[in-house]
Amino acid sequence: MSSATTIRPVSIEPREDLVRAAKHAALRIAERAPEVDRQRRVPVENIKDLHEAGLLTVTIPRDLGGSEADLVSQIAVYEIIGGACASTAWVMGNHSTLCTLSLGMMGEGAHPLLKDVVENGALISHAAIPGGDTNPAPGGFVASGRRLFVSGSTISTWIFLSTMVEGRNRWMLVPTSQPGLTIEETWLSMSVRGSMTNDVFLDQVFVAGDMAPEINRPALHEPWLPNGPAALKAPTKARVWMAAMTLGIAQAALEDSIEYAKGRSMALGGNA
Repeated sequence: MSSATTIRPVSIEPREDLVRAAKHAALRIAERAPEVDRQRRVPVENIKDLHEAGLLTVTIPRDLGGSEADLVSQIAVYEIIGGACASTAWVMGNHSTLCTLSLGMMGEGAHPLLKDVVENGALISHAAIPGGDTNPAPGGFVASGRRLFVSGSTISTWIFLSTMVEGRNRWMLVPTSQPGLTIEETWLSMSVRGSMTNDVFLDQVFVAGDMAPEINRPALHEPWLPNGPAALKAPTKARVWMAAMTLGIAQAALEDSIEYAKGRSMALGGNA
């Protein structure tokens, strides 16, 4: 008679170096959080803190200079930054997704972009909703019109803009310094008010063909980098950073509420 096999769950701990770096950066980021809400923008100092901590490269492979954080470590990092400043975590999460997506869409063509992130702390933003008008031109495309909901646009270095060309969806990679590109501050939301999810307007902007890849999304359960490092093979639609960021926000709110209550006199039942 065979004995029953006991299956024990595998315990995976986040990388200590990234957790330590995130906590260190979060201290400074949290100090600026009230100003983020007042000014409705994430300061460049926050992005510099993330860069110096190696947190802008958590989804970039090691062989390209990135931190290459596994899923558990990414969750820990987003939770810590989310607890410090929701808008900063939102911008960082979008940026990290785009690092992986660019490599999946462009292959080696994304290497200069990722090198800019690794070496200079470049921030990437994007407009996922196709918009505006884009037409073929010699060597590439000419784009005009408005793109909506571009989180991090005000302080990003690069922007991916979704567009339709002859019935096909392309993502154009454009530097924010590009002549003809204007960022209009239209984000007046109450939540993540500092996320700078503004509109981007293009006026006859030329985009080279190799900077406007056609997007072919993998199945929802498949990763963007099927041949990439195991640590970066999260399913395309996992978006774990959103859940982790929200958990960090909730934990910070709970801690703030407890701290507030400690200094107050309260009665439970009866006459106050």
